[in-house]
Amino acid sequence: MLPPLLPAARNSAPVTLPALLLLACSVVPPASYPAFAEHAVQAEFVVPATGMLRLPATTADLVVFELGATPAPERELFGADGERWYVYAAGTRVQVQCRLRSYATGGDRPPEPAQLLPGAARIAVLDGP
Repeated sequence: MLPPLLPAARNSAPVTLPALLLLACSVVPPASYPAFAEHAVQAEFVVPATGMLRLPATTADLVVFELGATPAPERELFGADGERWYVYAAGTRVQVQCRLRSYATGGDRPPEPAQLLPGAARIAVLDGP
């Protein structure tokens, strides 16, 4: 047989639950994110004599949502540090389309598309922040 419930036990739950919720909410960190910029970019490259074209890859400070190239590369390689390389015949003209989100680091502004696509002969930002 179960012991009868005490009136104090029934009434303590409604008081305890709000107190626990209040304490739980007080330890949640503030919602803050680093400054970022999103860009849709079209760029034109001429492949150097090495035959390798460096293109952006997702890192802690950069998110590559979409990346396409015309003509398609012969191969795609990744370096030891995660850098992305497309392999073409030297001198090939390549059109690159991408959507990127770059985050600010160390209190600076987020990098511009020209900084994210070094070596581009032409860059057109299709939409900005």
